Amino acid sequence: MEPRLACNLSLRIALLVVLIGLALHVSAAEQRQYLEANFVEGGLNYSSLSNGYADWKGIFVRGSWQQNANNVWEAEILRESEYDAWGTYYSAGLTHTFNEDWYGSVSLGASDGAFFFPKLRADAFINRKLLKERNLVATLGVGYEQAQQVNSDTSFYLGASYYFEQPWVIEGGIRFNRSNPGPENSHRYRIAVTYGQAFKRYLIAEYDWGTEAYQYVSTDVSILNFNSRILTLTWREWLARDWGFALRGEFYQSDEYNRTGAQISVFKHF
Repeated sequence: MEPRLACNLSLRIALLVVLIGLALHVSAAEQRQYLEANFVEGGLNYSSLSNGYADWKGIFVRGSWQQNANNVWEAEILRESEYDAWGTYYSAGLTHTFNEDWYGSVSLGASDGAFFFPKLRADAFINRKLLKERNLVATLGVGYEQAQQVNSDTSFYLGASYYFEQPWVIEGGIRFNRSNPGPENSHRYRIAVTYGQAFKRYLIAEYDWGTEAYQYVSTDVSILNFNSRILTLTWREWLARDWGFALRGEFYQSDEYNRTGAQISVFKHF
């Protein structure tokens, strides 16, 4: 698929989500029930890189809309500068609840041709609630990513989330990745801890580490088979029932360079 065609496809998906939302009406009770899922958010990000690499900066807008009790739609547009080049990435997805024990999600993304963004990316996850209280969730996922260059990735994800009675959630998982040409195998581990509740605040700490098969730093230069670690801290605060702000810090360390980034955004529920 050509980058321009993939870009147009993602835009059409995002527009379709908006048009469906405008066409349907939900009751006041449903609006209260779905308030957390229905939001728009916009923000800015900036990252400083070591080893002589140019700083990153970008702007984004994202949103989520709950169509009914079983379907939640999401879309995002990200305009980003990395390694002295600009690009735009578009994505859209759907989360569907099958019954009280099972739910899943699919997403599709594409870019305008910037070398650091995927030409096309697709992901799918299936989740199963376990235990008597259904507070343990097991997750299985698969993904595919086609780079702007010849490279492609196929990934498999295994994870679990445990919801405590108190406002704590612990998540963990591992992603296995197979890159072509090569083939090259890599893997990533992640653990995340969340504290808080909706319409008040969320505090999230996430640590991700492992290997990367390749990463492009220009149109024809990539770094190969290296280790990296990422620490992410997020503070999401509601200033009122229907709006608030979010702050995020990211600290990336690899064998090639380090990156320190910050993101600020404002969100509005509807």
